Amino acid sequence: MESTHTDIKLAAAALEAARLADKELFEEKVRHERELRELKEREYEKALELQAAEYDRRLSSLNHEAEQLKKMQATYLPREVGEKDIERIEGELTKLQLWKSNLMGRLVIAAAVIMLIAGLIGSVLTRTFFK
Repeated sequence: MESTHTDIKLAAAALEAARLADKELFEEKVRHERELRELKEREYEKALELQAAEYDRRLSSLNHEAEQLKKMQATYLPREVGEKDIERIEGELTKLQLWKSNLMGRLVIAAAVIMLIAGLIGSVLTRTFFK
């Protein structure tokens, strides 16, 4: 009977050793999982910080670009103003072309009158001196 009792004690001791080993293994796994989770959280925080820094850099670049575009825009003439100026200049050009045509017509008439007068004077002089 004592042998059974000893066997039971040995079995209980072995069971307790196995339970302790399982407990230690379980605690080691929990500790390892906790370390992995904490590492993952730190890496996630680091990634968020890097992402925020990149967003700040991009926004700063965009703000700088927007300022440059506003400065450039101030140097451009709006389409409506440009089109009105072109219409006005075309109208003035048309008036100048009409004025030039009118003046050229007058010059042709003046030249014809001068030639007519010169011809008449020549005719009168020819009749007077060569009769």
